[in-house]
Amino acid sequence: MIKFKTGERLVKLTDSPNNSDTEATSYSFATYTASGVIETKETTILSTRIPEIDQTRLSNSRTLTDTDRDVKVRYYDPLAQSFVIGEINTGASITKVDLFFQKKHASIPVTMHLVTVENGVPTQSIVPFSKVVKKPSGVVVSDNDASRPTAFEFDAPVYLQPGVEYAIVVMSNSPEYRLWMAETGGEDVNGLGRIDKNPYAGVSFKSQNASTWTPDQSRDFKFTMYRAKYETVDKQYTFNTLIDNGTAQALSNLRVMAEVVSLPKTSITWEIKYGGIDSTFTPININETTYLDAVETLKFGASGTILRATMGSTSDYISPMLDLSRLSILGITNVISTQATSVIDAPAEDSRKDDGFLYLTDSNVADVQYITRTVDLNDPADRLNIYLLGNRPTESSNIHVLVKLKTDDLTSYDDVEWYEVRPSKTIPVNSDGSYSEIEFDFNPEALSNADDKYKNIEFAAFAVKIVLTSDSIVNIPTVQDFRAIATFEN
Repeated sequence: MIKFKTGERLVKLTDSPNNSDTEATSYSFATYTASGVIETKETTILSTRIPEIDQTRLSNSRTLTDTDRDVKVRYYDPLAQSFVIGEINTGASITKVDLFFQKKHASIPVTMHLVTVENGVPTQSIVPFSKVVKKPSGVVVSDNDASRPTAFEFDAPVYLQPGVEYAIVVMSNSPEYRLWMAETGGEDVNGLGRIDKNPYAGVSFKSQNASTWTPDQSRDFKFTMYRAKYETVDKQYTFNTLIDNGTAQALSNLRVMAEVVSLPKTSITWEIKYGGIDSTFTPININETTYLDAVETLKFGASGTILRATMGSTSDYISPMLDLSRLSILGITNVISTQATSVIDAPAEDSRKDDGFLYLTDSNVADVQYITRTVDLNDPADRLNIYLLGNRPTESSNIHVLVKLKTDDLTSYDDVEWYEVRPSKTIPVNSDGSYSEIEFDFNPEALSNADDKYKNIEFAAFAVKIVLTSDSIVNIPTVQDFRAIATFEN
């Protein structure tokens, strides 16, 4: 099984060979996040992605001479405008924001994004999917009447929660950008009279570092915010594997991994169709392992395995959210031996081959086996009791327990054969997935009636091997809570 570290990692590209920010002329960084199935729910952000933390680098330049000192410091002041989704009790999915510019720079772009607001002040936590960069060619300027909008369209709808305060942040590396704003007590440029009140419940802010903000109670952005309008009927969407490499995978179980946000008044259900003429859709739960009752085949290509999502909402303001870039199927195939065969280096006439017990050497490796470490005893023992909880789902599956004993100092422990310990009673079949306690009583006196060297033996060390077998990759036995007790009785 492959394991990946979870958490956040900072990935950075820099032209400094020493990774020094003071030496670097340029660098960029992003936060890589791995946390399994992600549904990011914070006080102000609900998304399938982790919020991005905005970090602004401040640069100072100095010119020193022998006679005087000329210090040049340049700060580019971002602007912000707070707002709230107030009268919509479900929240809304925002698709774009129109801003109105009076001036722009000839070559430097401008950036707009949404952030959360805490204690009435914009934060550096950027709402996922809300960051948009516009080149000057995409910025529309209204010199006199603030009538021509510049649309900042998001890559995906951005869900904003009801009654929660957010802020629009506009920033650029050029001070030439100018936004149209309404000032209480000022005159409307379109001749509509004096502006006698704030147009909405929000405050504009100025800042020199996008961290410390100064509110301006009398001025507000001119902006238009657009939201998605959803149909209030169930819609079905299908997803299939697009790569057809001519292969198929037999499945024991599978896991559909999808990152979704299902809001109140919305729903999303999932079905899967494995492929083939007679195949039908069956319900499936995402982000949990589905254990199949029979072997299915994961097929590739347009006519292969298909996922179907049924999405619905009773409000046209919201919809369940699905991150398509993080939708995948993990197919799992169990590898297990159909039976445990016996291979020993004993002569053909060795009657142990016919005594009904299972003997294995190190060269005979079963597909599914668990081997304990060698246990060295302080005092010799002549009996070994092994206990475990086991699930045997079918008659054709089985749980075998074998032991390897060190009885003297002359024999190499690596050359000692494994031989089987029988359960004290027949292992029950539990098709419902429940576990039964099973005892394996190793008594050398009863181990073999064909060779006296296995009788009345004492051992100073032992190891245990558990071998699982089944004729089906779906119905496999499992064990847990293993323990072994060595005692001396003679």
